[in-house]
Amino acid sequence: MKTRLVLVLAWACLFLAGAARADDEWRTWKSAAGTEIEAKLVSKEGNQVTLEKKDGKKLVVKTSQLSVADQEFLSAMEAPEEDLDLIIAEPGVVSAKIECAGDSKWSYFLYLPKVFKTARKWPVCLIMDPGGGSAGTLNRYIPAADRLGIILAVSVESKNGFADSDLAMMAMVKDVYDRLPVLEEMAISSGMSGGSRMAYLMAEMEENIAGVLACGSGAGVYLKEESFRPAKLRRGTVICSLIGTNDFNRREAAKSHKGFGKDARIIWFPGNHDWAGENVIMEGLADVYGKILKNSKSKELDPLRVEYAKAMLAWAKEQEKGQPWVSCHWAEFLASFPGDSAIQQEAAAFATTLGQQTDVTNARKAEKAIDDFADKYFSDGDTKGDNTPDASREKAAEKAAEPYVGLPQAEILQRMGGPSPAP
Repeated sequence: MKTRLVLVLAWACLFLAGAARADDEWRTWKSAAGTEIEAKLVSKEGNQVTLEKKDGKKLVVKTSQLSVADQEFLSAMEAPEEDLDLIIAEPGVVSAKIECAGDSKWSYFLYLPKVFKTARKWPVCLIMDPGGGSAGTLNRYIPAADRLGIILAVSVESKNGFADSDLAMMAMVKDVYDRLPVLEEMAISSGMSGGSRMAYLMAEMEENIAGVLACGSGAGVYLKEESFRPAKLRRGTVICSLIGTNDFNRREAAKSHKGFGKDARIIWFPGNHDWAGENVIMEGLADVYGKILKNSKSKELDPLRVEYAKAMLAWAKEQEKGQPWVSCHWAEFLASFPGDSAIQQEAAAFATTLGQQTDVTNARKAEKAIDDFADKYFSDGDTKGDNTPDASREKAAEKAAEPYVGLPQAEILQRMGGPSPAP
């Protein structure tokens, strides 16, 4: 607490000094709509700034109405110097194992995004691995963490078997919250297989978990190895699930999502009971984080919304050549995302252009076919006999895939017709 108090006081003092310097500086300010004025900054309070024009008239403007460059200028003014006490790992490098300060019995690995500074607070993704966390676990998430600006932490002791896994993961949560400048209310839990189940359990136990990125399981949780029940999630928890086409948990995952509501997303990928690849994890984490930002009413998150919109528009453009349907999905999402009006307009125009492409139209039809197939064959949750071939299901999958040969969705449909290998 002492370190945090020092950080807050340093932040406040530096901003006041910055504002005083700004009184003597004239600059061109630009609105999100493109209007420009010459003015100097008089003050900034919360989400509003007061500007004084050369004729002496003062304007009170919401920061969200300013251009991205002006918002970044204001954010830079507010930034305090680094508090080295809060840097417990080198940004851009997976840490050595970190023991929890409250109890060295528990430990975790940490990754701070390359652009990490203690001058601001960061969202965090808290991860569980069925075999126990390692640097390798975090490597799957690092491209997304760097792109989106998210801290990563993975518990070493939380693992399949589940004995004391809840204690291990909650000890990690407390230590990360206590020692790092995190936005606690923006925390995301994640994991694969049994780790995914612990991610759902964390969302029950930790009130600040705003979203779950699950891989390789449905929403059933274990408090002990022999006990099993559905997770009890708070209303509004954002869910995205990544599931292999032939995962032995595919039926449970499909049934869980049927009960989550329309805002939840399930992303199928070719595979068995496996971790999703980096690109799928990127899309899943972006889905959860973006919806958390969009659903929140806090104006204090406006700078993060602008950062997110810029990062995801750039990523969407990178996907255009190989996966224009992915680009179109994210362009449409950003067109209504409450970040920056200029980015909204650019994303809307990009989405309109992409939406006219034949591959995008066909891919969207194929994705609906995937959802329909999963709903028909998997959403009852009954795993009995799922690990044996089913000729009628295989035939239905081949027929569903036929119009989309040449698109990756066709392979997903074809593989969904096959059995899921037994655990």
